[in-house]
Amino acid sequence: MNLLEIREVTRAFGGVLAVDRVSLAVPPGAFLGLIGPNGAGKTTLLRLTCGLERPDGGSVRFAGREVTRLPPHRRARAGMVLTHQVVRPFRDLTLTENVLLGAARELGQNPLRALASFAYRRRREEAAALLRRVGIAEFAGRTAAEVPLGILKRMQIARALATGPRLLLLDEPLAGLNQSEARAIGDLLTRLHAEGLTLVLIEHNLAEVLRIVERLAVLDRGRLLAEGEPREVMREPEVRRAYLGEAA
Repeated sequence: MNLLEIREVTRAFGGVLAVDRVSLAVPPGAFLGLIGPNGAGKTTLLRLTCGLERPDGGSVRFAGREVTRLPPHRRARAGMVLTHQVVRPFRDLTLTENVLLGAARELGQNPLRALASFAYRRRREEAAALLRRVGIAEFAGRTAAEVPLGILKRMQIARALATGPRLLLLDEPLAGLNQSEARAIGDLLTRLHAEGLTLVLIEHNLAEVLRIVERLAVLDRGRLLAEGEPREVMREPEVRRAYLGEAA
């Protein structure tokens, strides 16, 4: 059974089809890259998947369950979590506190209760362990305002991991990073995949995408152009035209 099934999903904005009858299946333990030119509908598809947008047609199933109309926090509790391209931390709180509060908010819980609960000490220890897991333990006591973007990107992944995801959806986690920072986060995602986590990644850094994912899907103008082994997909004429123009 597939962990995620997107069936004929469609979404229009002002008469323009952002996502046009897209179907994708993601089995447990997969690492799928989702790429395409700007405006291809990639982020909209992820937002439809996690519940931030409602489709005009089609359905989303997760772990064998229909979730098309479930709100995002209900999907997060079921194990589907999205990390956004733009990191929006609690800037005056430490990275440990950001992991605690961000995870609570993702699950639809009252963030203040997460800090005030009797289990606060245990939760802090779990947050510290997650920061170690993503390689930024030395920044645990620093505020979000004091650390660079690459550290915040890792913190955001730790915050997502704190929800106990079965499926992690990542919207351009390498955006704004230099080559070494991007490679380090690519290595982190590879480790998480090796540990058994299922991942779907949107990313414009093709070199990193081709290095780390095991399957690739390409969108263009809201439609699915190709899906399969990454380097074979990139050799498809339609994919090359989408990226390089008719001369390709």
